This record gives sequence, structure tokens and C-alpha cells, in this order.
Amino acid sequence: ELLEALAVRKGPDIFMIPNGALERNKEKIAFAPQSQMSLLSLRRFFPRVVEEDFFLEGRVGALPRSIDTLALLYNRSALNEAGVALPPETWEELEAMIPRLVKKDGAGNLTRAGAALGGSGDTIARAEDIVKFIAFQNAAAEGTSLGAATQGSAGTRALDFYAKFGRAGDVVSTWNETMPYSLDAFGAGRVAMIFGYFTDMKNVSARNSFVEIAVAKAPQKKDAEVPMALANYWGYTASSQSRMPDIAWQFIIMMTTNEGIARSYTGATGRPPALNFLIEASIEDPALHVFAEQALVAR
Repeated sequence: ELLEALAVRKGPDIFMIPNGALERNKEKIAFAPQSQMSLLSLRRFFPRVVEEDFFLEGRVGALPRSIDTLALLYNRSALNEAGVALPPETWEELEAMIPRLVKKDGAGNLTRAGAALGGSGDTIARAEDIVKFIAFQNAAAEGTSLGAATQGSAGTRALDFYAKFGRAGDVVSTWNETMPYSLDAFGAGRVAMIFGYFTDMKNVSARNSFVEIAVAKAPQKKDAEVPMALANYWGYTASSQSRMPDIAWQFIIMMTTNEGIARSYTGATGRPPALNFLIEASIEDPALHVFAEQALVAR
């Protein structure tokens, strides 16, 4: 609808774009005047990932109100029943945990998976993002560009690592395509751990309010020097067709950086904040602390 409206020059003054989509949409947007939002101001208000995603050719292209990150959602009761007190912090810990969490019936059929890993996007929510995240971690370990992570050796190794969790006979085999969709499986208690965003938690709760959902940071590589998270969020931008782009940007900047408005938005939606000072304030929040901490190291 947006593209059709822009095509006939009847588009809105302000619209949203996903992170990672700025360059391919740069002809459609009016960048913020530097007098209103400079790089220095951007860094003061937002964590690094916003600069990576929404700063292009010396100009700010979009600003967010919330930053979501990929986290590990786990069934606390399932882990405790298996004698696991704490969720995995590394991929190595997760691999070691899988055999303890998997359950099968007398015929050898999978009745509970340890983690939703190794399957296609038809059965596993966020499958593509999980592989991308692992590829980013591999690229960081190799010292290569994250921008090309999914196309090089880092991406190949990430796909192979991911696939082994769905490979029959592998010691960490924990998934097959006969399983229900991972969010449904988690809600039904048929998988102990899934990967998802803050926005996925409501979907899971709606499927079964009795599952004790807990959240942990996404696993890191064992020897990683710097932790990493994968961001998934949207930014507000002004249209290149707007007759009042400066006023549109005044509105966007006020909406995203004003302390009172930002607090009101976070309080009303419950979503993880994007502003640095609200991220700092959310570090001790039981519901948001994982997402707040991950926003600071998100890529």
C-alpha cells in the first residue's frame, strides 16, 4: 500500500522502515537535516546499532522508538525437571544440554524437543534470523565484515551448525519436520527452548498461559571476546515527497527522543526502549533487562 501511494505521489509524510533497509529505500526518504539530528546527537541518544542501521552517507535516515533483539525463551519447568538450573550462556552449553531435555516415546518418536533448532522456516519461527545471528558471531570471530557474513565461510559454517540439530543420528539431534510450529510447540510444552523476540512472548503466552516462560540472553561463542545480539526493529522516516520534511523530522525527533514521550510509549506498550537513558533504566527491570542489555551490543 505504501509503495502504491508513493507511486502516485499520495504517500504519507512519515512512514516506517525496518532496520537494514535504509540503503535500498534512500530514494524514497528525506534524510534528517544535520541541524536537527547530527551524528553526535544520534550517538548520545541511541546505542551503536542505530548508527549502523540508520546513518548513511553522513546523514540520519530514520529513528526508532523501540529496539528488539533475538533472545532465548525457555520453559523454566522443563529445564528444572531435567536437572538444569540455569539456561545456557554459550552454544557449547546448549549442545551439552540438548540430550537431557529431549524426550521420546516407546517407539522412538520425538515427544519433546530440547530446542527449536535445525528445522526449516515452515516449522521454526525465526529460523533465518537464528542462522544470521550465528553467521555474525562466526564473522566476528574471524575478524571479517558482518555485512558479508551470510555469504562467506561464516555463513556456510553457521548453516551447517544449525542444520545438525535437525540431522537424525547426530548427538544433538532435537528437531524434525513432523513437529508442530515452534511457537505452538513451546506453548504446548513440546519444546524446552526457542529463539524469539520480545514481541514473540505475547504470541507464546496466548497459546498457553500456563507455560512458565523465562528469558535469557542469546548464546555466545565460548571464546567470544565481545558479546553480540541480533537486532530487529523499525525506524520512523520522512518521505522524500513530503512538502514539509523539516516539520516531519521535528515530529519524528520529538516522538523518539523526548524523555516524557519515550517513557509514555514504553509504559503503554511494554516494549524494550531504544533511548540510551531508558535502556540504562531498564537494566534492572525483570521483564526487560535481557533485551535492554542486548540492545547495547546489538548488531
